Amino acid sequence: MQNTLADTLLEKIHLRTARVGVIGLGYVGLPLAIEFAQAGFPVLGFDLDAKKVESIQADPTSGISATNAFRPSAGEKTAMPPPTSPDSTSPTVF
Repeated sequence: MQNTLADTLLEKIHLRTARVGVIGLGYVGLPLAIEFAQAGFPVLGFDLDAKKVESIQADPTSGISATNAFRPSAGEKTAMPPPTSPDSTSPTVF
């Protein structure tokens, strides 16, 4: 039996090794990120507010890594890489 992408994801969720990303660490995102972290998942939170990110990083008990690094510098062009196709031969990382 071939291990499908869904099977791989379910296994990572069961083992608490699936990485969780939360975009926006406001009144919805921050409690959500904390719940995932307390459940044992590695969590990376994104927020444009640098002060908020610094505050979260300063609290080692939150269990959340936080960044605003996805925000481009002035004049910088950014592009998201295309998602890996499920039929592709390259591995998809969760």
